[in-house]
Formats: sequence, C-alpha cells, structure tokens
Amino acid sequence: MSDKKSPTRNTKPDSNSAETAALVPVSEDLPASLDGIEYMSFDGLGLGVRTVNALNMMLTEGISLDLAAQRAGLYVSNLRRAFNSPKVRAVYNQHVKAIMDNAAIQAFIRIEKLTQTSKSDQVRLEGNKWLAGVGNIAPIKRVEGRFQHNHSFEGFDYGADPVDVTPDEDC
Repeated sequence: MSDKKSPTRNTKPDSNSAETAALVPVSEDLPASLDGIEYMSFDGLGLGVRTVNALNMMLTEGISLDLAAQRAGLYVSNLRRAFNSPKVRAVYNQHVKAIMDNAAIQAFIRIEKLTQTSKSDQVRLEGNKWLAGVGNIAPIKRVEGRFQHNHSFEGFDYGADPVDVTPDEDC
C-alpha cells in the first residue's frame, strides 16, 4: 500500500496553488440588470467570497460544481450545501435564464466582432457569409454550366450514283 492519500470528492485543494491564487471576483461579468429586470446577486446571501467566486465561475464558464469547488479552494460538500439553498438556487436560476434568453444575441455579437477583427481571411469570409444569411441575403453560389457536344462519324455519303475512282490495272 502506498503512503500517498488518494484524493476523494471532499478533499480540499491546496490553497496556495496557482489556480486559487489567481482568483478574483467575477461578479462584474454578470449583468446587474437587463431589459429593465433587476437581477439578484450572490453578495447579499451571507456567502463567503470563495463560494461566490465558485458560483460565478459555474455561471460564466459553465463548469461543474465539483470543478468550481476545486478551483475556488472549497470542499465540494460545502459548495453543494450552499448551492442547494433555495435562495442561492433562485439567484443562480435567474442568471441562467438571463444567459439562455440572450445566448443568440451574444453569439451574433461575437461572430460580428470576429468578422471585423480576425486576422484569418477564412474566419472573416465565413463570418460574413453567416451574417449575410441572418439578414436573408443568400450567399453567392458557384454555378457550373455544362455544355455537351456530340461528335460522331456516320461515314461518307456518296450520293445515289457513286463514281468509281479506283485506278485501272492498265496504267
């Protein structure tokens, strides 16, 4: 048996790791209000900074609860307990709904920005094709025209009374 302990689901990551040291609150990525609707925040629910960071990472990066807990330096069980709280779940669901409702607009904006700023000609071309398609402008398609010619030889036509031009044996 090895002296190393195998990590379990409830192991706490090293709090001095590079991932945990680079943690900053990402709540500014989430909208405070959109379309006149005020969104609730995790800040007023009595949660710790790491828990709020983990929940915001789950929203903004789309990562799982286990991975968010690991990155934030939390026990998975503690983050799960906070996440299962009705108040936290209500705030989380409200933000998820806002993200889902605006996903098409955000994708359109990202594609439009890529079309303008990309260094790749192929990315700009495909982005412009997609944007034109959204605007009901059909992309130009390559048209191939085929011309078919039949060449056939059906022999010579000598008419009704052909002339014999074979030389005589006398000559």
